[in-house]
Amino acid sequence: MAEYEVRGTGITTGRQRKRVYRASNEDQARQLALADGTSVELVTKLPPEPPSERQLEYANGIGLKFPEDVSGAELSSLLTNYERRDKIATERHRKFAERYDVEFSKYTGKKSLFDSIQTKLIEEGNERDLLSWFTFRIYRQLVKGELNVPIESPDDAPIQLIVDSVIGDDDIIKSVKRYEGKDLIWFGKWTTPDGYIAEGGSVRTKAYKKIEELLITELGIIKPAPTPKPPKRQKLEDASRDETSGCLGAFLVITAIPLSIAITTLMDVI
Repeated sequence: MAEYEVRGTGITTGRQRKRVYRASNEDQARQLALADGTSVELVTKLPPEPPSERQLEYANGIGLKFPEDVSGAELSSLLTNYERRDKIATERHRKFAERYDVEFSKYTGKKSLFDSIQTKLIEEGNERDLLSWFTFRIYRQLVKGELNVPIESPDDAPIQLIVDSVIGDDDIIKSVKRYEGKDLIWFGKWTTPDGYIAEGGSVRTKAYKKIEELLITELGIIKPAPTPKPPKRQKLEDASRDETSGCLGAFLVITAIPLSIAITTLMDVI
């Protein structure tokens, strides 16, 4: 998103106007001005606001690397990514944000982007888009995040057929609205590459269960097998304690052996 200065004439008043709009591009800025009752004559993209001194001080204090020409909004995104341990959203996900008219910078993180999309879609009047996005995210779960799949967008016909089946159910809509945006990146529990258990959105809600069932029955998707639980990790101090206990136990067993047996055993070894 950027700021655009639009100059023109009020359609009903005939007076000169100069207003600033936030938009993805010049065409969108023109559309916003027209919707605002302005006959557009000139559109100028304004330079972005630079970072504040406070932002720069914080970023430098934590050793954050950023371009010299970074804007205030971009540095804000980088700082948020640092605090949330977030990764920069992909171009593919930024297109979804554009689809729902959600603001972002080129450094916006994936968690932040999903949160912004959910915040926008839970607004009154966005129920179809909300259910479409939620259904699409469950579909992405069922296909294990593969990209070479038939359904590429929440607007695709199979997703819309599922939405048609549930859009009249207020309980499902309320259930979807209770999710946080970042929870829709992945559902349930899974094992990270380093062996830890991570947890995303709930798979036990009415909305999830119903929509997953419809995706499986209507689209013939095979539900992936659950991820096996990894062995419980043992803390280093516990392992050391067990090892010490084992050595002590062995020592006590040896010292309890009668001297004659010990000597005989020693002779056998020799």
